[in-house]
Amino acid sequence: CRLGADNGGEPWDSNKELIAQGVANICSGLAGGMNVAGVISRSSFGIQAGAKTRLAHGVTGLCLILFVVTGGGALLAYLPKAVLGALVGCGVLPLLAPTGVMKPLFDNFLAQPWPVKRDCLIAWVTVAFTFTARPTLDIGLYRGAAFAAFVFVLEKLYARADTLKEEADEKAAREASASE
Repeated sequence: CRLGADNGGEPWDSNKELIAQGVANICSGLAGGMNVAGVISRSSFGIQAGAKTRLAHGVTGLCLILFVVTGGGALLAYLPKAVLGALVGCGVLPLLAPTGVMKPLFDNFLAQPWPVKRDCLIAWVTVAFTFTARPTLDIGLYRGAAFAAFVFVLEKLYARADTLKEEADEKAAREASASE
């Protein structure tokens, strides 16, 4: 989990995490289960509880498997959905903290160089699109990607306009010196 790597000072490898998530989803599908994404909130809960090693997350996973295999999963049907939602929320809320790319908004934004401002704006606009997306979150992500592409095109257009202006100024200077 990225949160654990950031807090522990370890390097985070998104490829390993996504491969593990994919293998878990394949195994879940083969067993007749639903896709899994619980690793995110489970890791967050472990970190909040003071887990220091990966072994803690492995033990949590084994306990979860034992809970389901022994019939404990059926007990969850008696819990109100609001309670289950609150539990997931408690695990996921710490993950919603702004990332390093998003923090310049709070640290003298106007004094930041353009690339930092650009990345910060794209991140915040994508978050806003995602949280306000209807009917599904992926629509917000698509809108954020479209906004990033729009900013990219604008940057290229401004760069080209600057180049054309410089060329025109150089040509005017050459013509002025030639006529003297």
